Amino acid sequence: MISVASFETPFTCSSVELSPFDERRLAVVTCENFGASGEGQVHILELDAVESTQLNEVVSFTNSSGGLSDCSWSEVNQNQIITASTDGSVSLWDVSGSDDDPLCRWMDHSMAVVSVDWNIIEKTTFLSASLDGTIKLWRPDMFDPLTTFSTNNLPLNNVIWSPHHPEAFATSLVDGCIRLWDTRQANQTVTIAAHNDEALSVDYDKFSEHLIVSAGADRSIRTWDLRFPSAPVNILVGHSYIVKRAKCHPQIPFVIGSVSHDMSVRVWDSKPLPGLTKPEYEANNLPSQNESGIDRPTKPSHQHNDHDAGNINYGGRGDNGGQHLGCVSHGDFATGFDFSLFAAERLATCGWDRKVIVWDINLNYLVDKKKSRSLNSP
Repeated sequence: MISVASFETPFTCSSVELSPFDERRLAVVTCENFGASGEGQVHILELDAVESTQLNEVVSFTNSSGGLSDCSWSEVNQNQIITASTDGSVSLWDVSGSDDDPLCRWMDHSMAVVSVDWNIIEKTTFLSASLDGTIKLWRPDMFDPLTTFSTNNLPLNNVIWSPHHPEAFATSLVDGCIRLWDTRQANQTVTIAAHNDEALSVDYDKFSEHLIVSAGADRSIRTWDLRFPSAPVNILVGHSYIVKRAKCHPQIPFVIGSVSHDMSVRVWDSKPLPGLTKPEYEANNLPSQNESGIDRPTKPSHQHNDHDAGNINYGGRGDNGGQHLGCVSHGDFATGFDFSLFAAERLATCGWDRKVIVWDINLNYLVDKKKSRSLNSP
């Protein structure tokens, strides 16, 4: 993995997201005093069109009432982005103007908002998740939320829309569970006890509607088949502290990226082992449930290990055949991760070292670079 460009922010970084419209643009949100107090900022950065190793700031905005914990680009307007704040607010910003104030600020949550996500299919709505145990569905042109979903006071860590169904979304919670939701129903549709500690991150596989990936404070990354949720398909082991974020590659099946408080950035190939034509759990018929009706994980189908935690590792294989594609490090907790929608080899990360870094990884043996999407392509 090669560092292409970097940028240093005044405060510690919380989350980073690459633009779905511009292959050179990204946003990063930050917190003063590690989010415990003070203000937050959103920085819009761009790779220089001539000197691509240069990451320049286009504009920045300050949220004076609290730190910023997450961000998500609009799917209909390339100049708009929403942010989540520790003061319980959600803000919509216009990055094309010079106005320091957001276009709109919603104050419907009673505690810190930890995650926001724009609907990539329906495109006119977005979600916010909070430590107050609620998820709210919004339209940017309406003052009040369309719907509020409750976890019965269980704090949330992450919310993400499905890339396959416009009404489906997933959340990760402090009780270690992943919950699946449908905007047409008031309560969750599926609950998976995914981790032995807090479930910190969840994402949908972009190629199969049945697969999701989760990451937790138990230091593991797990992949799940929603048709058989009693056992994970894979467990990826290698991080030595909590895994803050895990994301599925938008262009290459089975590739997962992750960041951790062990300061490392890792990219994995979670493809099942050669010679296995179908997951072992399919032979066990229907999954078992405990008395509460929550699916509890049993023995995983496959477990991929990386025993070189903290070291740079290219193409190494774990004991059970899991492909570990690369590992690099920040100088402090690594907190944010995102893959590019345009260049298959590109990703961006951020961390408490106040750095935003754009990386390239060698994926030549997994993807034909001609498949990389470009705004300039027909």
